[in-house]
Amino acid sequence: MTAMLCEPRSTSMLKAMGVCDVGLIEEFERRFGESLVWVLDCPARLCLSGEHLDYVPWYRCEVVTAASDVFRMQAIVAPRDDGVVRISTVLDGFPDAEFNIDELRVSGDWQSWLGSRGNPPERGWQNYSKGAVARVTCAHPGLEFGFDCLFDSTIPAAGGSSSSSALVSLSLLAVLLSNGLESSRERMVTWAGQAEWYVGTRGGSMDHATQLLCEEGATLRLEFQPLFSAQVKPGLPEGYALATVFTGEAGKSSEAMDSFNELVHVQQQVIPRCIPEGQLLDEHSDTEELEGNIPEVIDGMRIRERFRFVVREARRSRLMSQHFERWQSTLAKAHDGVVDERELRSAGLELAMEIGGCFNAAFADTRDLLGTHTQAVEREAERLRSMDGVFGVKLMGAGFGGLLLAIVEASTGVKLDLHRLGGGIHILGPDEDVPAGEHGLAAVILCGGAGSRMKAEGVSRPKPLLNVLDGHHPSTRHVCERVIRSLGSTLEQLIVVVPPGLEGEYERELEHLHAEDFVHVITQPEPLGTGDAVLHALDHLEDGVRNVYVSFGSQPLVRMSTIRSSLAHHLSNNLAFTLPTTIRDHPYAPLLRGAAGEVVGSSETHLEGADMPERGETNIGAYWATRDALEIVLREFHTDNWEVDAGRYATRSGEFGYPNEMVRGCLAREFTVDGIPCADADEVVGIKTLEHLEFIRSELRRRSRYVTD
Repeated sequence: MTAMLCEPRSTSMLKAMGVCDVGLIEEFERRFGESLVWVLDCPARLCLSGEHLDYVPWYRCEVVTAASDVFRMQAIVAPRDDGVVRISTVLDGFPDAEFNIDELRVSGDWQSWLGSRGNPPERGWQNYSKGAVARVTCAHPGLEFGFDCLFDSTIPAAGGSSSSSALVSLSLLAVLLSNGLESSRERMVTWAGQAEWYVGTRGGSMDHATQLLCEEGATLRLEFQPLFSAQVKPGLPEGYALATVFTGEAGKSSEAMDSFNELVHVQQQVIPRCIPEGQLLDEHSDTEELEGNIPEVIDGMRIRERFRFVVREARRSRLMSQHFERWQSTLAKAHDGVVDERELRSAGLELAMEIGGCFNAAFADTRDLLGTHTQAVEREAERLRSMDGVFGVKLMGAGFGGLLLAIVEASTGVKLDLHRLGGGIHILGPDEDVPAGEHGLAAVILCGGAGSRMKAEGVSRPKPLLNVLDGHHPSTRHVCERVIRSLGSTLEQLIVVVPPGLEGEYERELEHLHAEDFVHVITQPEPLGTGDAVLHALDHLEDGVRNVYVSFGSQPLVRMSTIRSSLAHHLSNNLAFTLPTTIRDHPYAPLLRGAAGEVVGSSETHLEGADMPERGETNIGAYWATRDALEIVLREFHTDNWEVDAGRYATRSGEFGYPNEMVRGCLAREFTVDGIPCADADEVVGIKTLEHLEFIRSELRRRSRYVTD
């Protein structure tokens, strides 16, 4: 699993598509300006079992966690072209911060560097981002680019659900994205856990593993020697949920942080000296005999109780995993018809009660063996346990306040924060999920056009055959490769429509794409417009084709994500004609909408002489249509408008334009039409002049900084 590398997208597109809170993007624009950005989303960690085990080196520990769908942190991240990092948040009490990568470059080993720097930095929220950047420089000494970032969060600060770890995980991903660096999520877990040491603690990586690895609807089983993860789906029985109650902030500057660091020191330095060298304990070890070798107290630190806590918590965690394994077995039997609905409900109740029992036992141990409870924690836990539908309560995190976690009936009338099991950290963007099923996809790439503006500039080679990347890489080849990569095995046919006499040259340029007659080069006999070209392609479509993507060989900036997002919209809404669009100044081909947002028309400012608005929605030279709509609209237009004697169409230009006539024809027949603003403004730029060509080459070079979509 990779680190989700992809291109940043424009804030205008993300707002138009509503991928997150529009107000947050607008606040980013106010603070940092309009930009290309990523929208990152990270969950809080909910630890069901295994608190304080992820940094224990002497016991083979297992942890069970989940990601919250309610407590999340988001980050709007823009890549920079220098080494500056600027971070800000909409939350009160956290001042803006700015630093440079050069201030944080690590020479040599990470732990040695931390040890050589002296005391940790003065307390400040920016240190979590600094730690992430510094840790990446350790792995990538040539790290070059910083980022601008605006954070927002619903994770309670100092609540024991990993708000600080979310800052680290998001900052780590931000710097990797900005530099186009690929990493496995497992490696990111290790880096993020170590990055948090920058602030002065020496914890483990349970929080970061949950944030980076957990899948939606699952609980996560983790081991750390070495790192191992397994998803348990479904994570909870139907009708049950996790719930949290906030008991007050657990201060990180004094008692809580000192207590946490003491716990780490005891587990990593003191107890290992009391265990036979090289021995890694597990659930089968005779820990009672070993416990006699553990001092009760050293320098005021309660050593034996810390040892006892780890052993008991580790065994609880293993027991909880076994409960989930039995639950999954019951689900499998229910699927096979061996277990009926009543037995399944009974098994679900049993699992909830078993989880509750583990919670209650853990609560007693964090109180009696770790001493991390406050009066508010005790009071709230007692109140929760008195409620109907609550099976058990535990304390999360380092304690001294923070969150209580409970397992409850989801239908309980008690006012609690109920959590469904959310997914891990991901990048928000337009929906690209195509509905399941056979959709009969084909693509038609149009390579005509007189190219009069290019010829006036001394370029005689057809625009679709001009190189857009370093070396020999014609635009049409790039377009076809992107379409094939976008649609994969679902693409059944690709047709390239070219002018007479150029068939051989296009065949040679696309030769590497030919496979079992997958790609077909056909001719448009006369240059009579894009609609006429698509009409000629209809006769070559295979019988199974039901949906057709149309674009141009001179339009190489259309993103693969745009192709997929518009297809998902097209199929999910049963549309006859779909136009991927962008919102931009001076739109070339404005899409017209009515008062209710419905598409009412489309025009073109060049061929049709339509007025160009100051700002508006425009198609980008890419379209999806059903085959039925194409057959009806295009053939009827040809029948109604073809002037046989003149050898042209009865239009102002004499040509048959594709997108506008399709929009008009579909609307006239009450076929469904829609535009989806899933594209960025640069995607509308095609090869029309040398200036356009240079922009396209520059843009493709810029995109190559990132692992493109």
